[in-house]
Amino acid sequence: MANLIIYIVSTGETLPVNNIDLDNVYNTELITQMLHLLPEIEKGEIYKLIGPDNKMISARKTLSSMGISDGDTISIIAVNDTPVNIDTIEKAQLTVRIANSGELIPIFDVNFEKETNEDLIRELKDVINLPIHLVFDKNGNPVTIPMSFIEMGYSFGDIISVHVGNSLTINESKVDCQKDIKHMASIILKMGVSGVTVPVNDIKLDQVTNTELISQMVASGIAPALPSDEEYLVIGKNNQPLKDTASLAELGFNDGDTITIAVKPKGAK
Repeated sequence: MANLIIYIVSTGETLPVNNIDLDNVYNTELITQMLHLLPEIEKGEIYKLIGPDNKMISARKTLSSMGISDGDTISIIAVNDTPVNIDTIEKAQLTVRIANSGELIPIFDVNFEKETNEDLIRELKDVINLPIHLVFDKNGNPVTIPMSFIEMGYSFGDIISVHVGNSLTINESKVDCQKDIKHMASIILKMGVSGVTVPVNDIKLDQVTNTELISQMVASGIAPALPSDEEYLVIGKNNQPLKDTASLAELGFNDGDTITIAVKPKGAK
């Protein structure tokens, strides 16, 4: 077993990762297990490792085959994603692609008519032991209500993209890439105009503010960007739009709450 240091190019931070089996852990698997510790990236971007030869690793390889050894420092960088060559992956009824790490997970027993995105989320949690933030339909749109695979546009042999982790949490460096779930909460975002609801899991209410919640909501594709004369506002417990910035806990929100997001003209009271 080996110990590594991960260098995050975008922030300059380093993360210690211990007890890694270099012969059996692949680059995409390592990235997936670190997603809850890495800064959120824009939709259409993906994290990749930089090898010892200072070249980006695009193919799926074990860490040892990449030339990585015990004690090495490995760089990780966010780059623009590229389409997957379906001919290079294992044939399955459906292949799940972790959008922010590139890891591919084949699924061989799928009921396309009856099983939904929620069934997929439950199954993947058992496989990778990380929260699934969003499932995307075949057109690349986030799915915010229960839908069957057929309703999402998928059929036999397709690749379905999911986003792992929670774009609404502030990541902290932790040893062994073990997720600290203490004080984590689950909330539901309700879009005031459409009524669409989006579950958000593993969020730290005492750290995430109302403004961060909105900015990350837009960055992750849950809600579209607005014209310059409009803005999203969280509706507070008193049913009034919140103008001041404070943590969700300070604003009175608790685990299990539904938080309404409204669209208002800028400067409106």
